[in-house]
Amino acid sequence: MPKGVEVQVLSAAHFCYTILMLWLILLTFFCHPVVFAQNIPSPLVTQDLGSTIQEPIPTPTPNILLQYQTDYLYQRDLYQQAYLTYINKRQVHTKYQSLTTQKDKLEATKNALLARNNLLKSYLLALRVSLDPYKTQNPTETEKNQIEISKWETYFDEQNSIVSALNNEADISRWANDFKTKYISIQQVIYAALVRQEVNQKSSIIADIETLATTIQSNPNLKPEGQNWFSNLPIKIDLVKTATNDAFNQSQRQQNQNNFINFYPSAKVELNKATGYLTEINDNLKSIVIKFWQK
Repeated sequence: MPKGVEVQVLSAAHFCYTILMLWLILLTFFCHPVVFAQNIPSPLVTQDLGSTIQEPIPTPTPNILLQYQTDYLYQRDLYQQAYLTYINKRQVHTKYQSLTTQKDKLEATKNALLARNNLLKSYLLALRVSLDPYKTQNPTETEKNQIEISKWETYFDEQNSIVSALNNEADISRWANDFKTKYISIQQVIYAALVRQEVNQKSSIIADIETLATTIQSNPNLKPEGQNWFSNLPIKIDLVKTATNDAFNQSQRQQNQNNFINFYPSAKVELNKATGYLTEINDNLKSIVIKFWQK
C-alpha cells in the first residue's frame, strides 16, 4: 500500500488515544457552574496533548450528556475494531500478496478511515453543543466557534461519501494525505473551542462573584471593618480578565501547513492563573462572611 495510507492508518492507535483524552477533557466540562459556598476548582495538572485535563463546564441537560457519551463510546469502539481489522488484513496481505488479500486490505482501510471520521464527528457534535450554556458571555465569538465546528461536522459527512467510493490504493493514499493537512485545521478548531468554553465559564463566574460581592457589601449585617476586605477585589477580578484574555489570544495563534502548533498547554497556564485568582476571591468572600457577619 502507498506510504500515505500506511502513515495515516498506522497512526490510528495514537489518534484514538488522543481523541479519547479530548473526550475526557470535554466530558469533565459537563457540570454545573461554580457558585459561592462551593469550591471554585483549583488549577489542575496540564501535560502534553493526550493527557487528561479536568475543569468543570456545564452540560445543557444530563440526558444530552448521556446521549453524547454513549454515542462517543460507541464510535470509539467501532473505530478500535475497524483499526484492528485493518492491522490483521494488512498482515495477511503482506504474507500472501494475492488479489483477494489486497481487496480485503483495501476494504479494511476504508472502514478504518470511515470509523475515524465518525469518531471525530461525534466529538465535534458534543463540543459544539457544550458551548451553549455560557454562550451569553460572548455570543458573537462563541457563535463563530460553533460555526467552524459545524463546518467540520459537514466535512466528515461529505468525506464519508468520498471514502466509500474510493476503489484503489492510489486514491486512498491521496485522500489520506489530504486529511493529514486538514487535521491541522481541525485541531485548531477543537482547541480554540475548548479555550472558549473555559473563558466563557470564568466570565460567568466573575459576573456571579461581582453580584455576590455587591450583595454582601451592601448587607446591613456586615460589620464596618469587613468593608476593608473588598478593596482588592477589583484588582483580583482584573487579573482574572487579563489571564482569560491572554488564554484567548493563545488560541488565535497561526498554524503552519505541515505541523499543528498546540497552543492549548500555554492557554491552560493562563486559565489556571484565572482559576487561582477566582479561588482566592471565593475564599476571601467566605472569610468576610465568617469573620464579619453580625448575627
